[in-house]
Amino acid sequence: MLVHNILLLLLISSLVIAEKAEENTESTFDTETEKSKSAEDTKSETTGNDLSHGFGKDIDWVDWKQAISIAMDVDKPIFLLIHKTWCGACKLLKQSFETSAKRLS
Repeated sequence: MLVHNILLLLLISSLVIAEKAEENTESTFDTETEKSKSAEDTKSETTGNDLSHGFGKDIDWVDWKQAISIAMDVDKPIFLLIHKTWCGACKLLKQSFETSAKRLS
């Protein structure tokens, strides 16, 4: 229950912070997006744009900006997954996530 509350708080905090950041940097983001668009296209062509990082390719993973847009459209929270490849707890989470019976059914 505590972990659930922490994750929920993290998601809510992230949404609030992202909205404020988006308001403050919207014009900067648009400029940077145009500059990095060709680099991003190249990256997606070479790597297949795998945003799952081993957490399940059957899930439609999206980048943060797109996640905010989708969440607002469907009025649902965002699942924000933060992990490091060297973190032991993160590795265990990945194993549990991959084999979760609820997710697979």
